[in-house]
Amino acid sequence: MGSEIAFVAACAGFNVVISDSNDNALSSLAARLATLYEKGVRRGRDPADEMAATLGRFNPAKRVDAFAACSIVTRHALRP
Repeated sequence: MGSEIAFVAACAGFNVVISDSNDNALSSLAARLATLYEKGVRRGRDPADEMAATLGRFNPAKRVDAFAACSIVTRHALRP
């Protein structure tokens, strides 16, 4: 769910810093976001010619200090 929230923000034109405690999830983020965007293109919701710009707004981060310059920060965490 966290990647979908970040996706909506990037589609709205915001630069997005995203982090995950799971390194595998963070490394697979680009493919996941590309799949989400392609699905939106197929459904006619997202313009194909803006895909590279939208996906370029994502900045994966492993350190919390990457969020220092952010104006808005949200947190999504799974609860047991």
